[in-house]
Amino acid sequence: MRFEQPLALTLLALPIVALLRSLVRGAPRPRLLATVELMPREGDPAAAAPRRRVPLSRALLALALALVTVVLAEPRLAPSSAPPAWTVVVDRSASMGLAAEGAAPRHALAVQMLQGELGSGPHRFVAGDDPTLEVLGDAPPSEWFTGPPRPEPDWNRFDRAGTWWLTDRAPADEPLRAGLVAAGGPAVPGLVSAGPAGALALEAGQLVERPEAARRGTFRLEAGLQAPLVAAVEAWAAARGHEPAEDGAAGSGAVGLWVRAVPPGGEAAPTGGPPGPLDAPASEPARVLEGRGWWLMARGEVRPAPGEPVAYGAGLAAQPGVLWSGLPSSVTLEGDAAAFALAVAAACDRSLWPGPDVVPLDERGEAGERLVRRGAPRTGAERPAPELEVPLLVAAAVLGAGALLAARGGRP
Repeated sequence: MRFEQPLALTLLALPIVALLRSLVRGAPRPRLLATVELMPREGDPAAAAPRRRVPLSRALLALALALVTVVLAEPRLAPSSAPPAWTVVVDRSASMGLAAEGAAPRHALAVQMLQGELGSGPHRFVAGDDPTLEVLGDAPPSEWFTGPPRPEPDWNRFDRAGTWWLTDRAPADEPLRAGLVAAGGPAVPGLVSAGPAGALALEAGQLVERPEAARRGTFRLEAGLQAPLVAAVEAWAAARGHEPAEDGAAGSGAVGLWVRAVPPGGEAAPTGGPPGPLDAPASEPARVLEGRGWWLMARGEVRPAPGEPVAYGAGLAAQPGVLWSGLPSSVTLEGDAAAFALAVAAACDRSLWPGPDVVPLDERGEAGERLVRRGAPRTGAERPAPELEVPLLVAAAVLGAGALLAARGGRP
C-alpha cells in the first residue's frame, strides 16, 4: 500500500490526543477519609488502583476520525514503481499531414521532438478534436492524419500538469502548465480549393489558378431523410454542379458529402460507413437557426443575417465530409422554406470534402520555427482511480453513527 498524500497522515495525532485526554479524565479524584477504620486494607479489592477507561462513544469517534484521515491521505493498493504515462494532446488538423519537399510530415517531426524530450514512451495520445479517441503507445497512429480535415483542439481545455501539446504551429495562447511541442515548417505548395468552376493552388507564396484541377463534388443521401432536407441538398448540388456518388462509394471514402440521419436518442451512427471520426456526430454544435421548436446547428460559419427573422429550423450538425440530420421523418416542418434551403446549402458548402489533396490556405501556410517548452511536472496529473476511499468512508460513517448512539445511551 502507498499514499498519494502522506502528509495528511499527520492528522492522526488528533484522535490520539483525544484518547489520551480521555484516559486522564477517567482517573477518579482521591477521597478524604475521616477515620483509620474506613481506610482500605492491603489486599482489599477496593484498594486496587482505579481503572482508567475510555468512553465507548469517544473510542468509536476516534476510530472514525482515524479512517477519515487515512482517506485524506489517498491510499492506493497498486505499487508506485512506474510513473504514470504522459498525456499528449494531438493536433489532427490538415496542416499536420503536410510535408515540405524531401522532409517527413509535420506530425512525424513533432513526434520525434517529443520523444527527444520524454523518451519513447508509452504515452497516452489523445485526439484534441475528439478527446474520446485515445491510444497508448510510442506515437499516434498515422490514420489520425488522413481523411477529411479536422478542427484544431481547444487547447485551453488541456492546459494542465502532466500534459503535452503536439502541433505544428504554436497556439496564440501559450500553455501555463502543459508542455508544448511545435514542429514548425515552411509553407507547403498545393491545392487550396477545388470545385466544378476551377481550382486554386499555392505556388511560391502566390495563389494561382489551376483549371485542370477542377472537379465535381459527390454526395450521398442516406435513406430515411426528410423530404424537405433531401430537396434542399439536391437543389444545392444542382446549383453547384455536384453529382450523386456511385453505389458502394461511401465506404471507400470517395464521397465528398454524406448526409446521414442521427439515430434516435443521439447514439452513435450506424456502422459500415467511413471509418474514424466520421462514425460519430460532431461534438458541441452551435445553434444557428431557431423557430417552431426546431433548430439548425453546425460547427462553423453558418449564420443567418443579423436581425433576420428565421421561422424554419432543422436538426442538422455539420462536419467535414458528413452532414448529420436529427429530424424525425414523421415531423411536418413549417415556416420559411427559402431560409431553410439557404442554411442547408451553407452547411453543405462547408462540409463538402473536395479530396485529400486540397488543404485550406491557412493550413498550407508557414508554421513558424520549431519550439519545445516544458510544462509542469506530472505530480498527480494522472492519479489512479480510488481503490479504498469508498469502503473506508462507509466504515467511518458507521463508527460515527455508533459513537452518537453510545453517547445518547450513556454507555461508559
